[in-house]
Amino acid sequence: MDFDPTEEQRAYYDSVVRFARRALGDEGAVPFTTAWRRCAEFGIQGLAVPAAYGGSEAGALTIILAMEALGLGCRDNGLIFSINAQMWACQHPLARLGTEEQRRRYTLQSLLSGEGLVLATYRARFGTEVFEDLPELSELEPLGLARRDPARLRLTEAGGARSDTLGPWLYSEAVRNLMEEYAWR
Repeated sequence: MDFDPTEEQRAYYDSVVRFARRALGDEGAVPFTTAWRRCAEFGIQGLAVPAAYGGSEAGALTIILAMEALGLGCRDNGLIFSINAQMWACQHPLARLGTEEQRRRYTLQSLLSGEGLVLATYRARFGTEVFEDLPELSELEPLGLARRDPARLRLTEAGGARSDTLGPWLYSEAVRNLMEEYAWR
């Protein structure tokens, strides 16, 4: 195996260093959740995700170089450790093995949390776009039940008031069938 980076990999390394210095700053200078979101929007968490799921499907050397560059540009080792843990222990298996149920459950929990569904985090976690996975979500905004901005989908006050209806609306057919078959004992 050749461990010499290509010109493209060197350029990407440099862009990650610049990004980290500009967007993440010194340790503690940027709140963790903001830094996490910025990394997701830049594409760091999607490096190991297959292209079919919206990731960049980068090779091992590119990912290693990106993590090194992130460490060079950002002094928050906790952030870098967390991204690696998320990448290899969570999103990598989910991108390859994740089910529709997991995507729906994550979406529902995020919407009901009050913070809303962070689109870049969904993309990083599952390697796909939430509105492609769950096109019915696009019905919420015209009904005044949710508001979408470039970063997230958040329930409006009216959407929150109807959360008991929105939950079952997002259930999959398989879950609906299981609920119908359930017998109280």
